[in-house]
Amino acid sequence: MIKSGIKVVLIHSGKLNSGHYKLITEYKWKIYSISSIQQSTINNLLNQCEFLLIDEAQRIRNNQLKMIIEYSKLYNIPIIFSYDPKQYLRDGEDRDVKIYLERNYPEIPSNTKKLTTKIRTNKELASFISNLFEIGKSKDNLNYSCVTIDYVEEEVKLQNYMEYLRDQQGWQPITYTTSLYYEDPFDALANFSDINAHDVIGQEFSKVVFVMDRNFKYINNRLATRKTFYSSKGMLYQITTRVVDELKIIVFGNPELYLKLLEIKSMEGV
Repeated sequence: MIKSGIKVVLIHSGKLNSGHYKLITEYKWKIYSISSIQQSTINNLLNQCEFLLIDEAQRIRNNQLKMIIEYSKLYNIPIIFSYDPKQYLRDGEDRDVKIYLERNYPEIPSNTKKLTTKIRTNKELASFISNLFEIGKSKDNLNYSCVTIDYVEEEVKLQNYMEYLRDQQGWQPITYTTSLYYEDPFDALANFSDINAHDVIGQEFSKVVFVMDRNFKYINNRLATRKTFYSSKGMLYQITTRVVDELKIIVFGNPELYLKLLEIKSMEGV
């Protein structure tokens, strides 16, 4: 589309990362974070484009989505929404854009193309992640050798282990996003990595490591979590789906959870 000379603007509904900035600086792509899109800037932005792409569209606030659609109608600019309702970090972000458009803008013609699988995640990881959220949901009988599960009881040992994995073994630690204003159950884990679930939206890493503690447990084989400022399950899904090759879970001070995860791991090839 860009190579054909069509003027395209991409809006990313999250923080811009190094990949975005490379496309901006080296390839002159017009990419903007949703945080920069306001009533005062939307006119100038749409004047730059003939086609608008919106990535992670399920995370856009209603007022932002309404503003973008209204101005695109005014300037007759087509929009491609890329989204996954499962990829949310806070309640209310799991929006189905197709349904939103049908309810609020029935006069706008639209077409939907659905991807059936994740491109970055191999089928073994996809199967394990499915069983992580609900034990027994995936019955593909695959080999889970790409997943390792460790147990640590002491905070100092956990910190040292995470630093070793990051600095000497090439693992990318990702932690949970906590509230800036309120006490959060994940505050104790926030210091184990300088990259959180919000920072990695739209990114991928070869080897991902993260921690599960007493905020997690299984009830009737379904993963349950304590209530947190951002959705615990949403953040966990975001973290686990960033991985390309290997996934490591470190269980911190929760032996019951550790045994459950070993149960999932033992399902491989059954």
